[in-house]
Amino acid sequence: MSIFFMNKPWLKIIGISEHAPFDMSEASISLINEAEFVFGGKRHLKLLGVGKKGRVWPIPFSVRPLLAKKNKNVVVLASGDPFWFGVGGTLSKYLEPTEWYCIPGPSIFSLVASRLGWRIEETVCLGLHNKPIEKLVNYSYDGQKIITLCKNETSVKKIRDWFANNRFGESDFFIFERLGGKNERVSHEKISKNLNLEVSLPVVVAIKVSGRTDLTTTAGLPDELFVHDGQITKKHMRAITMAELAPKPGELLWDLGAGSGSISIEWARLSDMNSVIAFERDRQRLKNMEQNICKFGLDDQVEIILADLPDIPNKLRIPDAVFIGGGVSEKLLKKIWSLSKPNSRIVVNSVTLEAEQLLLKWKFLKGGSLTRINLSTADKIGEKMGWRSSMPILQWSIIK
Repeated sequence: MSIFFMNKPWLKIIGISEHAPFDMSEASISLINEAEFVFGGKRHLKLLGVGKKGRVWPIPFSVRPLLAKKNKNVVVLASGDPFWFGVGGTLSKYLEPTEWYCIPGPSIFSLVASRLGWRIEETVCLGLHNKPIEKLVNYSYDGQKIITLCKNETSVKKIRDWFANNRFGESDFFIFERLGGKNERVSHEKISKNLNLEVSLPVVVAIKVSGRTDLTTTAGLPDELFVHDGQITKKHMRAITMAELAPKPGELLWDLGAGSGSISIEWARLSDMNSVIAFERDRQRLKNMEQNICKFGLDDQVEIILADLPDIPNKLRIPDAVFIGGGVSEKLLKKIWSLSKPNSRIVVNSVTLEAEQLLLKWKFLKGGSLTRINLSTADKIGEKMGWRSSMPILQWSIIK
């Protein structure tokens, strides 16, 4: 068992509010006074009046100036809780836990929730200051409470417009400016109403959603939500396939022959920590996929690669699961088997007789399960009703 001892770490990470330094502890003030260097945004450094030892973060953001001061007495100032959508999480990628000591402040989410009387555990907290606005589609359900960080005035307007354009006009929209400081301002109006969107930074918005959506939180989204040319894993088959892929938070999927990207989207929507590398050779389908991914705000989770299978670029991250929805071949299966790691899941769907023969062979060689899936839907036959069958699909699924 390992035990961390905080023996005089060189870095101190201190969360502050807009009311700093008046609401800060003596311990925090003392650490800042003793520091040789203090890193932070211009606003943070000005609030604390750190003078010549202040160091403003570079644009674009980089931790290199901080790491160059390693083993000096350094303080980093951050807004609220540094490890909730803050700089703390970024710094932890480069440092060992024994290298820093953190004094967090109340998060902006806590401050907003306390103003509105919302339970944080029942509220979706997002950081849309560096994420696609369209990601809201995955959280906007009637009655849902959402608090999101914003980068600037433009972000506030885009969020408001997104709700207005997606039939959520009766939602309550709150704007919090310089929350916790002497110049704090809170505005509230329905999305459909006019609201002053000229704001002061930092700014955060909260939304109590009112409106209906066709989306669900489970796999099997309606086919009509995707732009496609007919080459798409259909709704029910998609739900079955996702059950076999069995995604877990933080996992990576390779979607081979991704087509419209429907499987990639279903995988990424299940967790913000999930990621996908989608392979497609047809340029028009690739464009359709890009449009679909953008619609769901998943640009930051899905990487698209133009590739003619079985050719796969080198030095890609090794996946936790692989789905082959089209273009299966002996060469491709051999390549995937050699590249995939132990305990990864591999799922292949096929409709052709040639592909069936190949999957029967691999079932005999490697094991796994073979499932023949026949889906039929009720449809009109003249003046009466009957069953209209889709092409049967053979699915091979295996844990390596």
